Amino acid sequence: MMPQRTDDISDLCEAVLSLSKVTAGERVCLLTTHVFDERVLDGFRIALGRLGADAVRLILPPQTAGPGWVNPIQLGSYAERILKGANMVVRVNTTRTVADVSMYTQVVREVLFSGVRWLDVNGEELLMRRLFPTQALIARTRGGAERMGKAQTLRITSPAGTDLVIRKRGRKGHAQIGVVDEPGRWDNFGFGLVACAPEEDQTQGRVVFDVGDSLGLFQGPYHNLMNERVTFHFEEGKIVRVEGGNLARAYEGYLKKMNRPEHCRIAHIGWGTHDRATWSGPSFTVGDWESYYGNVMLHLGHNIFDTPVANSGLGGRNKPSADWPIPQHSGGVILGHSLWLDGEQILEEGRIVPRDLQ
Repeated sequence: MMPQRTDDISDLCEAVLSLSKVTAGERVCLLTTHVFDERVLDGFRIALGRLGADAVRLILPPQTAGPGWVNPIQLGSYAERILKGANMVVRVNTTRTVADVSMYTQVVREVLFSGVRWLDVNGEELLMRRLFPTQALIARTRGGAERMGKAQTLRITSPAGTDLVIRKRGRKGHAQIGVVDEPGRWDNFGFGLVACAPEEDQTQGRVVFDVGDSLGLFQGPYHNLMNERVTFHFEEGKIVRVEGGNLARAYEGYLKKMNRPEHCRIAHIGWGTHDRATWSGPSFTVGDWESYYGNVMLHLGHNIFDTPVANSGLGGRNKPSADWPIPQHSGGVILGHSLWLDGEQILEEGRIVPRDLQ
């Protein structure tokens, strides 16, 4: 649980680490690229010292190939060997755009399947405090991921005209709760969501992004919400048509210009579980965007990320079609939708229905 509020960020970081059961003597690697949030990083450094962890600091220098960035961690590299030697990795995200570590890479999979716990910290201090996970959040998200894992089909509808049917046989349910308390688990601090990777060729129907929904960074900052309707039509898992006005034409042009076939298929879909996430406004972050309570996130692109843990990872087959760097996802988040798993209603126009998942 979150400790009594203090202005000392190391107290906050210690609470984050305690949720993930960091103990004295554990080998913990603090990982960043060459640009990072110094205040957050220092808070974790002090907290790890208090907990008695055997901690090291790993800074990944920028790597380039010709005029472009390349993945800062390569298979077989010294950095990979250091990470595999840890019990836990805490990755503090970069503060500006450089080539960062992607979980949709073989090297991250190798680290996780060696039994390393991996916690990404995506936000600044204020986000960490506001979106600190509660036990209720953890319980409803894990419960939702178990439901998702057992389901064979998923359907979403909306008053605006969404009617999409997705098959996901054999794909696990994924929970993000900001906690890595078992070997091989990956998580993202400040997030609360349930997701799955559907079968790549088994999505049929249409999904409507309405006014007030979000296409994410396609429109600039996350708080730039949509001012017109865009409809995506799917056949055999693939977008075949984008319908609407100027925004629809711009997005269709974006997909064509990117020329990445995987971005015409769903990477993952699910719902948000964080009751303290906000929608729009100056504090609207990627954590709020994906985690907003009762949302439906529908992202397009890569979904090969996986872990050895039952409710962590996607296990999809939608691989990158080009070398680093490329966008991981496009797509976005829609509100006011209804969602069913094998006929059981989970969302009713943005409201979570089952009492045990509320």
